[in-house]
Amino acid sequence: MVLSDSLLPTVDVMLNGKGPFRFVIDSGAGFVVVSDDVARTLKLRRVAAGGTSRGVSGTGRFSIVYGVLDKLALGGMSMDSVPTYIRKIHETSQRAKVDGYIGLSVLSHFRIAVDYERRVLELRPADEPGQPIAEGDVEIPYRMTNGGMMSVRADIGTEVALNFIVDTGASSTVVSSRAFERYNLVTKQHKGVAVRVVGAGGVTDNVPVVVLDRLQLQGGGRLHEFVRAIVLDLDPVNETAGFEQSGIVGSDMLRFFRVEFDFARSTIVFRPNGRNLQAPGPAPPVPGDRT
Repeated sequence: MVLSDSLLPTVDVMLNGKGPFRFVIDSGAGFVVVSDDVARTLKLRRVAAGGTSRGVSGTGRFSIVYGVLDKLALGGMSMDSVPTYIRKIHETSQRAKVDGYIGLSVLSHFRIAVDYERRVLELRPADEPGQPIAEGDVEIPYRMTNGGMMSVRADIGTEVALNFIVDTGASSTVVSSRAFERYNLVTKQHKGVAVRVVGAGGVTDNVPVVVLDRLQLQGGGRLHEFVRAIVLDLDPVNETAGFEQSGIVGSDMLRFFRVEFDFARSTIVFRPNGRNLQAPGPAPPVPGDRT
């Protein structure tokens, strides 16, 4: 499938035979998320509601509303009776409108590859063997959090490796506010620069930006130097993670690779796509919505 965005991997999806709708491929989400606008268009029945969940940014909370899609189809593959969150998706002028997010409840049924350079999403049967590991490729095991996110160990120049979530649905790399304080990253802050962050929990203005000396996933791989990251409160994530997450590896860094997810073996393969992997790229404006 062709990805319709140059940074966030977005694809056209058919829902209940209608569409297409624009959905983000979101490895940082446990479930499918449908915007309340699309839910109204589909006349999607709400099967349960009540209480709130936690998400990054804003108030850190959003109302819990569940529905069930009769059919979700993408790239010639389809799934029936797909549970989904229904919630408001906050828009930002930095990107085109998004209708929803496809999380691991769907993605984990396949072997998937997000090829940022070719702007292609590949979906293959989960039991199909992957391509052999070539020189320069790196295969890294991930650990699943209790909240359903893939976490890897990362070196950002601190005394110890930290846990970072691999999140194709986030446009920016993130460092948690706790890590920012604990490791005195204030010395790395990009003075006079702040951004607006849009997340599941709402909108936050004046979010600080830091320039990390390094970012390298533990287990090997190319070292990235002078990486821009935004500082966010990840306590909402860590409440259900089971072990502390100190950051997020977003698509601003993942875009240097073809990223392959092998859910059967709990590994992620990073295949360099031939770009200048040392370059940090433009300052990241906004991370993707959280679920």
